[in-house]
Amino acid sequence: MPRMSGRQLIEQIRSLCPETPIICTSGYMRPAAAEEHEAFLQKPFTSHQLIGSVQQALETAEAA
Repeated sequence: MPRMSGRQLIEQIRSLCPETPIICTSGYMRPAAAEEHEAFLQKPFTSHQLIGSVQQALETAEAA
């Protein structure tokens, strides 16, 4: 993303619509500074892992 980092994008989404579920993905290890309530999927991941993460994020959003 040429204009902002992933963290900046998350912060902008959270400021506009704080209830939007977000799943972060990266080929790097999860940063220690990452917020624990954020869903994180380590690359490479399988379609089964992606579906599970999406389902969990949607269930969490519905419960809130």
